[in-house]
Amino acid sequence: MASSVIVSMILLWLLTKLKWRTLLGGPLKLPKLPIRKHHIWGGALFGAGWAITGTCPTVSAAMLGTGKLLGLSVMAGLLVGVLLKDVWSHRKP
Repeated sequence: MASSVIVSMILLWLLTKLKWRTLLGGPLKLPKLPIRKHHIWGGALFGAGWAITGTCPTVSAAMLGTGKLLGLSVMAGLLVGVLLKDVWSHRKP
């Protein structure tokens, strides 16, 4: 995972320096957003899910396609996580 992040960072930096154009012809712009507490908590929860199930979301879809029961539980967990995120983000402070 870390090697993928590093390679992506280098390639995105290089593409912005080369003034790369997107497939639709627009400029490649990468927003510089601050890291907030909810990003850290979300990343930790997502990583914990990977560790508990021993699989990532993409592989769980393949598992589901081959009839493996663990794939169904991982996909259900992903769906519940997305729904909870929507409920949490629309709550009143």
